[in-house]
Amino acid sequence: MSWGSSGGGSPRTVDVTQDLEQSRKELALVEQVLTVYKPLSGEIKDLNLSSFIKSLRLLADEVPGTAGGAQPKAMILGDTAPLEGLADHISRFRMQLLPRSFWIVLGLLALLVIVGVLWPLAALPGLPPPYSKGWMLFAFAAGLVGLIGYFAFELWGLTRLGRLSWEIVR
Repeated sequence: MSWGSSGGGSPRTVDVTQDLEQSRKELALVEQVLTVYKPLSGEIKDLNLSSFIKSLRLLADEVPGTAGGAQPKAMILGDTAPLEGLADHISRFRMQLLPRSFWIVLGLLALLVIVGVLWPLAALPGLPPPYSKGWMLFAFAAGLVGLIGYFAFELWGLTRLGRLSWEIVR
């Protein structure tokens, strides 16, 4: 494929076959790179991030050193170091956000409420007839269950803070 040009001088023929072939190779490379980068959406998970970094390294091994003056291999490998740093920061952030011991403390609190408060209150003798031990015990138990439920909800909310998505990173 070629085309002629007449820019005031003698016509000359330019061969674009080599450029077309080079453009097709670069387009195929771009499509290959885009398929690898596509998983960067949704929630950031440690396991997915490490497998993504591995797939980036494999892609960099498959890519030729230079294409049209650009350095795609160096650019792809240049993305791996910041992603590895991001993975380290995210895992440290999640570990510091809510230690597992908080869930143990919540379970111990529930156990202490049942064994140390509700059970002894149920075993105590009732009050004289105008008062109802059953209603008082029910109201107290409902309040304690509500308090423990509130603590559990807050701990669950803290764990949700550790769910990061790629939209935040951009």
